[in-house]
Amino acid sequence: MPQPISLLFGVHAHQPVGNFPEVLADAHLRCYQPFLRVLYRYPDFCFAMHISGWLLDYLIDSYPEDMALLREMVMRGQVELFGAGDTEPVLAAIPNRDRIGQI
Repeated sequence: MPQPISLLFGVHAHQPVGNFPEVLADAHLRCYQPFLRVLYRYPDFCFAMHISGWLLDYLIDSYPEDMALLREMVMRGQVELFGAGDTEPVLAAIPNRDRIGQI
């Protein structure tokens, strides 16, 4: 009998700070929205997701309906969010006081 395979599936969503609004809208329409809406339909498929802090703020403000889906997936244990600095800095390369502010 074949052995089961475990898969750790993680995704990373990032846009440069201050990216053009039309680029953000296109990324949401072609990537973030379909990804969330498809996985929402499969609650047994668990994954990890990282969204840079400023992008998460933007998505919450601009697309609350999709962020409500993400929130529900977190609440039901389908997705685990993991974080980093707000603007994606290389934390080891900046002063400690700035690291704390980023996190």
